Parts: sequence; structure tokens; C-alpha cells
Amino acid sequence: MVPAGRRLPGFDALVDKQAYFVVHAPRQTGKTTTMKALARRLTEEGRYAALHFSCETARAFPEDVEQAVKGVWLAVESAARLELAPELRPPAPIEVPAAGYLQTQLTRWAEVCPGRWRSCSTRSTRSSAMASSPS
Repeated sequence: MVPAGRRLPGFDALVDKQAYFVVHAPRQTGKTTTMKALARRLTEEGRYAALHFSCETARAFPEDVEQAVKGVWLAVESAARLELAPELRPPAPIEVPAAGYLQTQLTRWAEVCPGRWRSCSTRSTRSSAMASSPS
């Protein structure tokens, strides 16, 4: 398998700019594997606390925005428990209106990340969340 960094040339520059990007390819070509490897690498390098998670849980609640956003946050928390060291995991969620739920939780997470990890960004339907700081 081609190393994750070589599968997505320009990935590091996009992440450093906190730019959004789309990874589009046929099924079973390694998109998820690549994104997980890149998130792991970003975290190991110490510049970002990154993880891969899916927003697909929101599909179960097409008419209930509150449940949809809480489902996405549960996916973030679950991925963080599996992929990040305890000091990099998000704090317990607080209750806020659905319209600002994810932004509030992600902002709180960025605020408590130790040392050089700060502002948050999220990515697409299958996402990586990062708490980061510009260098």
C-alpha cells in the first residue's frame, strides 16, 4: 500500500491552512484507511490532536436536528476514546441548543487541549476533527 502521505499530495498544506477538502474515490480504494493514518500521523507529530469519525449517525434522525447533532458528537467522543490519549480527549458535553451544539462542544475541546493544541475544525461527512494551533 502507498503510504498515506503520498496518497494525498498537498494534504499537509491544506491542513496547515485549516482548509476544507474532499476525498472522492471509488469504494474500497483506501479512503478511510488513508484518513485514519493521516489523523494518527498528525497527532503523533504533536501539532494536532486529530481523529477520524463518521457523521453518518445523523442519518438516523432526518427530522430531529437535536438528536442528529448529539449522535455526531457521540461519534466524536467514541473515536476520541479509541484513538487519542486521555489528555487530548474532549471534555464531557454541556447542554446547549441544537443550533450551536457541535460548535460549542468542539470549541470547549479546543480550549482544554494541552499546550500547543488549540482551535478546532471538522471535515465532511466522514470527518476528522482537529484541535490545533497555527505555528
